[in-house]
Parts: sequence; C-alpha cells; structure tokens
Amino acid sequence: MTKLRPPESIEDACRQASALLGDEVISTALTTIGLRASPSLLAKWSDPDAPQTPSFAQVRAIEMLLIKSGHAPIFCELLGGQHLAPVASAVDPVEGAMQATIGAAELMKAVRAALRDGHLAVHEVAGLKARLHGLQRELAALNRSLVVKPRK
Repeated sequence: MTKLRPPESIEDACRQASALLGDEVISTALTTIGLRASPSLLAKWSDPDAPQTPSFAQVRAIEMLLIKSGHAPIFCELLGGQHLAPVASAVDPVEGAMQATIGAAELMKAVRAALRDGHLAVHEVAGLKARLHGLQRELAALNRSLVVKPRK
C-alpha cells in the first residue's frame, strides 16, 4: 500500500529526488563526499513513519546533484527558499594556484611514502583519498575564481 506523504514535506522531496536520480546515484554521490547514505537509508528518508531524516549537508548535496543533473531544485522552497547553491569564494587566483601546487606536492609525497613497501593498505588509501578530496576542494575554489571580467 502506498503511504501518503504530505506535499512539500522532506519525505516527499526525498522521494522525488530518488525518483529523478535513483537511489544508487544519490548514495554513491553522498558517500563519495563523505556523507553517509546507503540506498536503504534513502528509502527511510522517504518514509513518513521512519525516524531518519537527512541532515542539511545531505539535503544540500542532493539538491546540488539535482541541479547539476539538469533538474529543478526540490528542497529549496521546502527549506524556506534558502539559497543552496555554493557561494563563490573570493580566492586570489595566484594564491589559489600556489596552495593547489603545495597540496599536490604534499599528496605526491604521501603517495610515495605509502608505496614504499610496494602496496597500499586500507588506512593508507583512506588517508590518500582524504588528501585528494582536500586538493579537489582547493582546485574547485581556484576554478571558481577564474572569471573574465569586462574592462571598464
């Protein structure tokens, strides 16, 4: 039997997002950025009788995934019209490039150190992925800062 969900509820928004993107896609995307979300947990988020609800970070990530996939935002109006898109940071391009270069060099040293014995252990892979994620954030901020401004 289908459960009725109040329109404009968090459960209904989760159900719509799952229908549009698929539970596996959402789960993989959230897990990739370090937010816990299995397909079964996503189903619980859509159930009005389940006590589980997504965190704001999880909702924001799903909303960004919807937007990047070409879908209209679902959660934005539900959350009072809060602006969920990432705010462009004012990163100096030269400073950003230097920080990204330093981060890449540190990652390279960590990879070399981890491979000294010829293989990567689980904890080493986890540490390298965390460093890589940080480097990707630095590069994304640098990428957002590189915009062409018209001359006056």
